[in-house]
Amino acid sequence: MLLTTGSNLKPIVRQVANVLSRYGVNKVQTTKSYVFNAPVSFDTETTSYTTPNGDKVGWMYVWMFTFGDPLSKFHVQIYGRDGDTLSLFLDALAVELGLSSDPQNAKLLYVYAHNLGFDIEFIRDRLTIVAQLHAEPHAPIFVRDSRGFEFRDSLILSGGLSLKKIGESLNNGLVKRVGDLDYSKIRTPATPLSDVELGYCQGDIDVLASYIAQQIEQYKGIQHVPLTNTGRVRKYARDHILKSKGSFGAFLRYRELMDECQLEYDEYIQCQRAFYGGFTHANAKHVNKTLYNVASYDFTSSYPAVMLTERFPMGKPEHVEHMTLDELRDVVNDPNRCCVFDLQLADVYVKDDVGDCYLSNDATKTHVLNPIVDNGRVRSCEKIALTCTDVDFKIINQCYDWSRIDVSNVLIWRTDWLPTPMIGVILDLYRAKTTLKGVPDRQEEYQVKKGMLNSLYGMCVTRILRDKVLIDDNGGWIEIELDDEERAKNIDKNNKSKLRFLYYPWGVFITAYARFNLWTAIKTLGDDYIYADTDSIKVFADSPKLASYLDDYQHDLDLKMSWMVAKRRKFTLDDMTPCTKDGVPKPIGVWDFEGIYDMFKTLGAKRYIKQDEHGVFPTVAGVSPKKLAEYLVESNDDLDGVFKAFDDGLHVPADRTGKLAHSYCSGVDLDVTDYTGQTTHVQQTYAIHLCPVDFTLTMSGSFLDLIKMLKGEL
Repeated sequence: MLLTTGSNLKPIVRQVANVLSRYGVNKVQTTKSYVFNAPVSFDTETTSYTTPNGDKVGWMYVWMFTFGDPLSKFHVQIYGRDGDTLSLFLDALAVELGLSSDPQNAKLLYVYAHNLGFDIEFIRDRLTIVAQLHAEPHAPIFVRDSRGFEFRDSLILSGGLSLKKIGESLNNGLVKRVGDLDYSKIRTPATPLSDVELGYCQGDIDVLASYIAQQIEQYKGIQHVPLTNTGRVRKYARDHILKSKGSFGAFLRYRELMDECQLEYDEYIQCQRAFYGGFTHANAKHVNKTLYNVASYDFTSSYPAVMLTERFPMGKPEHVEHMTLDELRDVVNDPNRCCVFDLQLADVYVKDDVGDCYLSNDATKTHVLNPIVDNGRVRSCEKIALTCTDVDFKIINQCYDWSRIDVSNVLIWRTDWLPTPMIGVILDLYRAKTTLKGVPDRQEEYQVKKGMLNSLYGMCVTRILRDKVLIDDNGGWIEIELDDEERAKNIDKNNKSKLRFLYYPWGVFITAYARFNLWTAIKTLGDDYIYADTDSIKVFADSPKLASYLDDYQHDLDLKMSWMVAKRRKFTLDDMTPCTKDGVPKPIGVWDFEGIYDMFKTLGAKRYIKQDEHGVFPTVAGVSPKKLAEYLVESNDDLDGVFKAFDDGLHVPADRTGKLAHSYCSGVDLDVTDYTGQTTHVQQTYAIHLCPVDFTLTMSGSFLDLIKMLKGEL
């Protein structure tokens, strides 16, 4: 890497410009903008420091770029040690390249950072932002500077893959280095960096630049590379659906369907209320017990599977102000109709023969009076009000008894299978994921297709209404809530878009159907069911109910598949069962046996530990599984001790959690002595302080009392 300073700025800028000129400039479609067709990556390394007064501060001590594909002869890597030099470099490079952010004549350079939300904090005072898009505060998707540099987040583009995973999938000799930079050492811009440390820095930006070069090749130009992984899937699906080689008549039929599938503002808000993610919970009767001979099963591509096998809302909904229970059941039991509605229940109690509780106690989704709560789920309550789908109501009806019910604000749709072009996209991606897995030299493509398949459902529930998030002129993060007029306009704009090929209620029902499939196991297995998480269950391996349940489920799935191919005649049952590279059939949507755990223990949702022939594997949300496993094994004499220690009150020291607390800070201005003993004055306008934090696993008193009650100890 070339060190950039004020004295050697001109020759380095010319060298960078010469490299970039080899890649040319492409026009950005539907705009008057042009962009260099070159892979460019950027990264920072920073120090976190706690002052003697206890203030948490941080600063950047090195920044680096790779310009061009590091595997080609046209590339250069540069680095600098402070923000002032970065500003000078960006100023000079923008002039040399003739960059401009003028919307009427823009000439841009896209710069990718892996986790832009982190790096941007340390450099945003060096940018004058003229365009920006953020998923939420401190989560930028892109930020465009007045000079013509557009910083983009490659972490979002990759679907959350780490640089290590990206390097492995590229399989081109470039790898992210590990352990060559000790983050516990205090460094400043004046601290010398060894060749090994600089090699670590270069490894990161080279892997990233190589990944962007691959994306440019895949999309035939940097201007076509999407901003996000969901955008990648949306572009792939839109191109296959709206720009397919099929007949023009098929295109018109799809457009006619989209013209029919429209929501008013109030309907969209109600559908949003009815949207829930995956069901994750434990059977309270088995919580905090060490269990043996536990089987694990998971659905093969659960969300894509229901997109193939189930029927979804079509057209505009019919409104019914109130319904009796019998009228509701007529809709629920009619395969040609589905609904979303507001539901109120009184004197609610979970049934004795059900292995879990379904209703959420989430205050943002439900209003509950005097509940008895089972780890975030309602076992009983005096009253509850929520919005749900007819699919949810089937589960609620199986799970609970109640004394009174009120059904209001009912939206009723006709149902049909998803359009043929959409089903084709799902099957193409599932086939690619199945056939490419484990194939040498195609793992990069496998990772892309797998990520796209997993994101199909996400694009269906992308929020139509999103409040604005901005970095303001003073460098602060602000959120601007849309007013009612803006919300109504956005809904209308979405309805009228000729590029739209999705309908928000589809996404609401995708997760509902997936939860229903999961609950077929929970309801049937009863006390033999132990734990569930979205698309997987843990169950006693010797359960007498298991084999017959799996057979019945497979029979129902086969029927659904047959019905779908009968209606969507372009497809066959063989399309649902591609083969792996070894020729093994891999049908979509089936319960797939993962294996047997010799020991298993759960303390509730996202808290469990398992042991099999490969070792001990704990899962606790927010804690590194690897570090937690190492700590538990090292701290106990045997497996029994490990499982006994995994309990309420387990404390994990900060250096063993792998968990970092983020603190945003500003106005850093102080003298710092680095790890070599050299004292330097450090200034940083905005920064992030990272600090390892300890973790204590706790269970609420009410949950512990419930467990004791179920054991007969209360």
